[in-house]
Amino acid sequence: MNEKPYHDQKRQCRHCLICNTELGPHIRGRDSDDVCNDSQCQHLHRQRLTMAPEVYKPHLAFQQKLIRTRKLREQTRQEHIKAVQNREREQNLRIANAMVEHNPELAKNSIEVVMIPTGLSQMIKLDADRIDAYRSHLQQVASEAMDADNAASIPVDQHVLAKERLLQQEAYLSKHPHVRDRSDQLCTLCRGGCCASGANHGFISSITIRRQLDAEPQLSGEQIVQRYLGYLQDESINGACINQTDRGCALPRELRSDVCNVYFCDELKSHQAALETDSADLPTIVIQRTNHNWNRFETPHINPVEKVFLIKEGQLIELEQNTPD
Repeated sequence: MNEKPYHDQKRQCRHCLICNTELGPHIRGRDSDDVCNDSQCQHLHRQRLTMAPEVYKPHLAFQQKLIRTRKLREQTRQEHIKAVQNREREQNLRIANAMVEHNPELAKNSIEVVMIPTGLSQMIKLDADRIDAYRSHLQQVASEAMDADNAASIPVDQHVLAKERLLQQEAYLSKHPHVRDRSDQLCTLCRGGCCASGANHGFISSITIRRQLDAEPQLSGEQIVQRYLGYLQDESINGACINQTDRGCALPRELRSDVCNVYFCDELKSHQAALETDSADLPTIVIQRTNHNWNRFETPHINPVEKVFLIKEGQLIELEQNTPD
């Protein structure tokens, strides 16, 4: 067996001068190959060209420590996320195998397993501070909307792009009505696990308001603000969107942001892809965990299973809780 010379192996084991991340082989004449692609590393490395050596040296040492600490923290988090995902996957498989063992008829066909979160559920009185923060947000985006000539003149951002994705999604769901039905079914079970990040803004943006003004030019920005405030309930879900209640979103769908209307969690999107290539009657085991959509990896341990369901021939059956460890 022919081995590469030692000096060739050494060139392939280079590390970033700033954060010590392992790099690929050096390309002759490229000084940028001394550092990784991280923008902070690149910037810090370039600063040596504009700073006096006696100033750059302590600056480099201090910034190196910050960057390496940040990267170590991110690496630790990514390892934690991967470990949680692996444990969830293994437990989900054990649950599915146990279900098939007790229901042999399920083994005759392929079976899908989907995991969903659980929406927050504690209702509390909507306090004045939250309402004031919501009103301030609405007034700001309404003012921005009034300054624009029409929706097409709003600068492109995530809210503008969300409308394009929503139109594509609606076309897709219209083409695959069984995917829409299953998505509605699972979102109902979840009860707003993705709404926890709505806070006091509900993702309502200037383009959300501008489209209403384009459709109803007789309205003022303040009238739009009052329209939204009029849908607030006396109580809302604690720690979630100001518009989220125990009966769902207080806003009608046409007043919600495109960001909200287009959103599906990653697990549901994967399930949609499976449904698209399979029949509408694909037996599905639904494993619902206690986390909401945004805190899945915030606990040191795997999120417990809240409920288990079987969807078979269009019927949703809640199964007795007997989760394998």
